[in-house]
Amino acid sequence: MVDKISWIFFHGNPMSIASYRLSGIFPADYLKIKKEIFLEKDDPTVFLDLLQSNILIFGRPFHKKAIELAREAKKRNIKIITTCDDWHFIEESKMQKILYDVAFLSDAVVVKTKTAAEIAKNNTGLNPYVISDCLGFQSRKPINKINYPFKAAWFGKHMNLDTLYYGILEMIKIDLFVNLKIITNFAENLENFKKKIYELNLKKISIEIKLWSLDFDNELDDIDIIIIPYIYDKKRVVKSLNRITDSMNLGKLVVTSRMPFNLDLEDYCVLGNIGKGLLWTKENQIKAIQKATLGNEYVKKNFTIEKISNNWLKLINKLQ
Repeated sequence: MVDKISWIFFHGNPMSIASYRLSGIFPADYLKIKKEIFLEKDDPTVFLDLLQSNILIFGRPFHKKAIELAREAKKRNIKIITTCDDWHFIEESKMQKILYDVAFLSDAVVVKTKTAAEIAKNNTGLNPYVISDCLGFQSRKPINKINYPFKAAWFGKHMNLDTLYYGILEMIKIDLFVNLKIITNFAENLENFKKKIYELNLKKISIEIKLWSLDFDNELDDIDIIIIPYIYDKKRVVKSLNRITDSMNLGKLVVTSRMPFNLDLEDYCVLGNIGKGLLWTKENQIKAIQKATLGNEYVKKNFTIEKISNNWLKLINKLQ
């Protein structure tokens, strides 16, 4: 019975966090599971007294009081499922300790990709369940033309701007004309990023920066290509597919770095060096459009809210 289940978020504005929306809020709403926010000032005992739940689903725990909440829940024989995003095990940071401690108090741990599950298992001995993020937007028709100069975009939070810079460096070497729209939240390191870009003295890449919002997908209506570069390191190798799958769902061609977690998407995206991927696209427009079309169909079969919510329900039923 879902009336005895609560989905818990550990941030005051859950909708502002992509992982909370796509692997928490949307499935909770679809399954009609009640949603609650637990902040660092909250008392675990009072919180659980009010909830009267027998299963808690934790979104990524962002503060150490999540550990106290998990301990109190265990005392009461309340089952816990914890979503462990960005669990990379490369540093003894406060956030990594919280993930580790809450995971070991949980009855089930969820990660977003098989790669993340393998890394978690190798570092903890736990066997995480893999439940992907669902699609975040209504589907659009796939592109039927790729304009040149390219109309491309990148979207992501400010902490990913280093990967975008890495991708731009790859683009420079190929010497193609690209109109690049960047959609991100304004933060201090955005100014540093803009300064670094200015120092590159770009001649063929024009850049427009737009403010991120929940309906930023509307900013992509005139875009043909989404670039999603990654730096190949331990922090990035556990990332979700959500930016790739959302871009495919919007009908765009995705040009993205080759990573262990996206190898299954070879038929639907252009994988590898971003600059070389754009060059391939220019020389193979028909094949590129075919990738975008197949990718659009693929994500609509595999990452819908119905399918992802059903995966959550299967896990919940194992614990009931």
